[in-house]
Amino acid sequence: MRLLSRLRRFLGRLRRRVLGVFTELPPVEPVDDGLPRQVDKPGGHGSGIARHFGAAAFIDSEADPIDVPLVILAFFNRSGSNLLAAALRDSGAYRGFRELLNHQNVITAAEKYDLKNFEAYIRHISAQARAAGVPFGIKASPEQIGMLHHFGVLRLFPRVDVLHIERDDVLGQAISYCIADDTKRWSSLHKAPPEAEPAYDGERIRAVMREAALAGLRVRLVCETLGLNRIPVSYEELAADTPATVRRISAALDVPLQGHTLKPPALRKQAGATNALFRQRFLNELYGSGENHPLHGSPGQARQLADTTGEREPGST
Repeated sequence: MRLLSRLRRFLGRLRRRVLGVFTELPPVEPVDDGLPRQVDKPGGHGSGIARHFGAAAFIDSEADPIDVPLVILAFFNRSGSNLLAAALRDSGAYRGFRELLNHQNVITAAEKYDLKNFEAYIRHISAQARAAGVPFGIKASPEQIGMLHHFGVLRLFPRVDVLHIERDDVLGQAISYCIADDTKRWSSLHKAPPEAEPAYDGERIRAVMREAALAGLRVRLVCETLGLNRIPVSYEELAADTPATVRRISAALDVPLQGHTLKPPALRKQAGATNALFRQRFLNELYGSGENHPLHGSPGQARQLADTTGEREPGST
């Protein structure tokens, strides 16, 4: 009996020590995964707008509605958003699709046109669409979509949809971004000479690929949280047949295209030998030991390939 009593006391102490280990573990700290923790907030650009307008940044709940649909173009750099925006504008069935939500642009226009509140700014930039009776488009980041909701802008419009353009070739997108960032030539329409020669940086390419993937997740989370209809568009689809893509998007938005001519895009391919060489080097490094990848050959072969082929790159932001 004495032995059994000692055994019970020992097991009791052991149980308390084991439970103590589990109950005294430090709390798990949240990881900075790059995804939004809260959607309905002003964000960086919204904070700048709020500082300028003060309480007038918020839309009155009884404000007169804007009687045309709002189409938000969500994108990440080099995804083809410029090509898509130009194709939609050129169809004649839409207006807008510019980057007009950066706080610097808002403040500059507000001071120039004496706009006293954010609602006046939204009515100012949508004036052409309202006059034509067609949907108003605007380019926005996921953070800016949350900002529009936070200030009450989305409820001004009878319908809000999100066109979400992404690129299947994320490696090509990241390489294109790095080259454009070095040269400062973000579009084939930019005629100025490059500011600098592009420099290869594999880690930088990897970082841009990660950010592009996260950007897509952010758009999906924001749209689901706010109950916004998201219409996915791929760059590859758009580049292969721009008019067909515009027709598919317009059908999804219930926008008639009768009487409108779908023109070929004015933007042209930017990708060339440098893109091919950077891709070759990245894949060779990923393959291991800097050897030539058996499916991609040598840099010399990549240079030859770039002279005869190349992906169609619209130079989009």
